[in-house]
Amino acid sequence: MFEQDRYSLSWDSIVMDKPVKMSARLEQIDKTRAEELLDKQLDNQRPLYKALVERLKHALVNDEYIDAIINPVFISEDGYTMDAQHRLTAVSESGIPAMFLVVRGLPKETFVYLDQSKSRDAKDALKVRGITNAQGVATAAKLIHQLIYGKNNTPRNEVVDRIVQDYPTLEDAVAKSESMKEATHGQPSVLAVLYFLYSAKYPEASEMFFNMLKHGSEEFVENPKHPVARLKKKLLAEWKKESGTGGRIWQVPGTNKKQYRFDTRYKQMCFIHIAFGAYLKEKRSFTWQENLDIIQDIAHLAKDVVSIRHSYKKER
Repeated sequence: MFEQDRYSLSWDSIVMDKPVKMSARLEQIDKTRAEELLDKQLDNQRPLYKALVERLKHALVNDEYIDAIINPVFISEDGYTMDAQHRLTAVSESGIPAMFLVVRGLPKETFVYLDQSKSRDAKDALKVRGITNAQGVATAAKLIHQLIYGKNNTPRNEVVDRIVQDYPTLEDAVAKSESMKEATHGQPSVLAVLYFLYSAKYPEASEMFFNMLKHGSEEFVENPKHPVARLKKKLLAEWKKESGTGGRIWQVPGTNKKQYRFDTRYKQMCFIHIAFGAYLKEKRSFTWQENLDIIQDIAHLAKDVVSIRHSYKKER
């Protein structure tokens, strides 16, 4: 049942299976009110982009600001401002009031859904939940998703958020990868994803393998043919070849002489996967390969370890 007066509307709704009392009201927000709303934001908002604030202030000064009505300000059910920091900052700094449509009542966890058609990053939602190194964790989660669904399949922010919620050890894997990137010359997202996947299937072997890769060991110092010793040398050579950068395009041979294009993170994954397989089997004789079969083998492992929820309603 809707109740409305000249300026407001209220209604009962169900959001993500939760009964909520929603309201929407046109409110004039001045400098004082804007600062009050900014003081009670959800934690860890995305960085404030001064250039965007300046554009909004310019629109306010010239009486051309219509975004206030088109895009609501969302206040959570417990009174926290969920978005609009740039718009509210523009009002605060310019001192020019504006009429806003203020919507109240959403659960805080719906933050990840706001601005779905805009450039809010997955890391912004993870920051709100207090995830350490939100950028690195979001990148690793996206790489897992792309292993499972294809390199051109970019997940929605809320899907990334659910991966991180469902697999909290991914945050630990990213922390470990950051601690070893200089010693290994590996890309953090690659190290994190493979450490995470291997740890789920081979926890003890994975821990020993990556610790040797980071710190070395007498075993492979004395035996240069040890898989980890060879991998360390290979990663260094590839790092020098790429001039210390990543992300370049890499042509991968597939069936029927067809070439597939990947960035060089996938090449690193191939080398680490080959070395880890040799380590598990205690092999000293193996060859480095760069082909689609190895990438698909890693993808199969990801599918075996990770079940991705594309809807919050889907049972795992």
